[in-house]
Amino acid sequence: MIRRAVWTLVLLLPQTALAQTPWPEECKLHRIATFPMTRVGDRITVPVTVNGVEKNFLVDTGGYVTSISQDTATALKLEPHDIVFNRIQDVGGKEASKYVYADSFKLGAMEAKKFDLMVDQAKDPHVDGTLAPDLLRNFDIDLDFGAMTMNLFRPHPCEGKAAYWTQAYIALPMEVTKSGHTRVDVTLDGEDMDAILDTGASMSVMTFGSARRFFSLHPDSAGVTKVGRVGGAEGSVNDAYRYPFKSLSMGDVAVSNPGLVLADAPTVLADEHVSLILGMTELRFLHLYFAYHERKLYVSAVQAQ
Repeated sequence: MIRRAVWTLVLLLPQTALAQTPWPEECKLHRIATFPMTRVGDRITVPVTVNGVEKNFLVDTGGYVTSISQDTATALKLEPHDIVFNRIQDVGGKEASKYVYADSFKLGAMEAKKFDLMVDQAKDPHVDGTLAPDLLRNFDIDLDFGAMTMNLFRPHPCEGKAAYWTQAYIALPMEVTKSGHTRVDVTLDGEDMDAILDTGASMSVMTFGSARRFFSLHPDSAGVTKVGRVGGAEGSVNDAYRYPFKSLSMGDVAVSNPGLVLADAPTVLADEHVSLILGMTELRFLHLYFAYHERKLYVSAVQAQ
């Protein structure tokens, strides 16, 4: 059993955020759809409609390809096809081999015909599929973990004009990798590093490679305690540890006592040369707006209005 640390979130407000001026008419945001978010453990799902049947798909900003579970594809009688020319792996390194066509795939009122979905072998009775960056980055994605809603917006035309819900926010540069993942600069106990924001990960993870490089930490270092086991690449299971880090920040948003897991559990995300994967143990206390086309991440604490 992995215990989660109890921690508080502090939002430090830059003066530029507080001095927001009224938006010009041409900068107004255009909301395309709104979805209720449902917690599945620590992760979240939203309703989609596949061939007229409502299903619950995981929102996974750290995923690769929008997919459907094998059990759901079978129940909907979707014919599988071999993946021939592309090599697709999940974050655990397992390679996909099949995909299906959905005659109809609906996100709110938007409908795609003959929509292809990778078949995912993972089994979770509460998750029917996954929305990944190959689909999500066509929109601005607004995740309000306080109100438990996800909004899709048309990519907005004006730089710096996306935080509609509060004046207490920050806007951070966000790199969109070739796989569609969002990479941002973070600071952990005074050390600058980069991280991928992964809503599909239930916890935040740093490998011991990064822990050694930045903090000279090993499994037997003072303050490092074993807390359980976590899954790694291609089905491996690895020992998990914690260390009492004091502060994690993205720009002026700071988390005290972050509950990071240390583990030698490499994933495909490590190929993108990040030191940290920020999962839902940290992200669920934030309001996040992914402006993919602007390459900006707008952030506030969930209680900021």
